[in-house]
Amino acid sequence: TVSVLYWAATPSENKRRIEKMGCGASSDKKNETAAPGHFHNAWTEGHKRTLVLGHRGGSLKYPENTLEALQDAMAVGADGVEIDVMITKDGKLVAFHDENTERMTGESLVVAESTWEQLSQLRTRESVEYDVETLHYGARFPIPLVEDVLTHFKYPKGKAYEGIAESAKRPFLFNLELKPSTPLTSCDVGPAIAKLVEKLGMADQVVITSFDFAKLRRVEKTVPKLHSGWGYDDDVTKYLSSEPANKWYEEDDEVKKGIDAKQRHPTSGSAAFVQWLIECAAVDRLIGATVVAIEHTLIDDDTVKKFHDKGFAVGSYTLYPYDQAAVQRKLTDKQQLYEESERVLAQLVRRRVNWVETDDAAATVAAVAKLTRGDNA
Repeated sequence: TVSVLYWAATPSENKRRIEKMGCGASSDKKNETAAPGHFHNAWTEGHKRTLVLGHRGGSLKYPENTLEALQDAMAVGADGVEIDVMITKDGKLVAFHDENTERMTGESLVVAESTWEQLSQLRTRESVEYDVETLHYGARFPIPLVEDVLTHFKYPKGKAYEGIAESAKRPFLFNLELKPSTPLTSCDVGPAIAKLVEKLGMADQVVITSFDFAKLRRVEKTVPKLHSGWGYDDDVTKYLSSEPANKWYEEDDEVKKGIDAKQRHPTSGSAAFVQWLIECAAVDRLIGATVVAIEHTLIDDDTVKKFHDKGFAVGSYTLYPYDQAAVQRKLTDKQQLYEESERVLAQLVRRRVNWVETDDAAATVAAVAKLTRGDNA
């Protein structure tokens, strides 16, 4: 274990990863218009502010992971989206979150055991019940192929950019999350998504993340130039520590005055061990990752800086969470949920996290704009 952690922290490995990201082999000078971290491409070039990604689209008007939801995220000003990627029995990549289609469609099919022909016949429910409220869509929508989604948003000639002035066009970004669906030993989704992104020429618009180490390793082995990242979820770390790394959801008099939150990072016990384990980035380096996707409850006062110093771009999730199945602090009162999410968002923006993922893209775009007035878009 010690040797692995030592290797993970060596300067030569950090240099290799920085070169992979196209930042140059010897210069430490960062692009002055880029967000922090060495990750320089469409995700950070020209951006000083935190980017907003719609989680599963982040739309309250259209069902999660549908093309319509992603288009809506773009319309409300989101910089991109996170979508879930699963592979069918016959090797097709689909944008879908659950292992079973029952919750979203009303019909029960296991995605990994079904063909694309079967899944293509399904339509989403007209209404879906979430923890916060039931969302009514008024229509039913198909499950999309990931290739169709990416082609639609490929910058700058995809259909999504039609009617947008050339001067206003900007790459719409994707975090493609590979689901750790059963069987866990099946890693075919890794090379399949890597080959697709390479074929479409969309490496600069895409990061690939997962909670599954093997799938990410297959991505890196298939197309090493792609940006991939490990996902840190407090649903896993709770077995080591039930203490959150911060309490940013609390109303703080200092924060209300615009002063940074008090130091709250764990200094002892299991919580401190969890933070050390995360921030040493051993798993990330073993994968060959260049980005980190981390639940905001696992971020303390200097977690983002530590990852930036190691050359990683950092994304955090999920704000304004409507689906709280994997959320430890469950809130069904919408007003309280939004108030607490805004407090957490303010702390993430202050720590210059590269992107946030949200179930309400429109609300988050507005909140980030308010927090970052004067910064570029």
